Amino acid sequence: MSKLYERVGRRFVPVHEWRHYEVYQDGAWLTIVDPERHTTTVKPVDPAFVEVEAALYEVEDAMVTAMMESAKLKPRTRDATAKEKKAYAAYCKIMGREVALQLEGKSFWDIAQAGLERIREIIKLNRNLGNRP
Repeated sequence: MSKLYERVGRRFVPVHEWRHYEVYQDGAWLTIVDPERHTTTVKPVDPAFVEVEAALYEVEDAMVTAMMESAKLKPRTRDATAKEKKAYAAYCKIMGREVALQLEGKSFWDIAQAGLERIREIIKLNRNLGNRP
């Protein structure tokens, strides 16, 4: 482990690491050290919700992945109505066929529900197995 030094006059004097953590303001701070991800997360929290913040940190990646998968656009799966076919024909006449790709996406509600559903799955799995994700 490397040593930290502080300049005192013309000399450099070794200091303890804890002196550099004095930059935190007063209040409650959640510090999470995760060696598997090689990260340290430090953020201010309300003391009443420390457990919730720590739990959300554990499932954050899984939730974001589920939301990204849900938000991907896909080709439209339903048949077009007669009115839509007429409008599409008019569009193709002006713009050309190669640019008229019709995609469908999910609503913001569906995307948020996908993230929450992933959290529920992880909670159920952990209750059944009794371990962390």
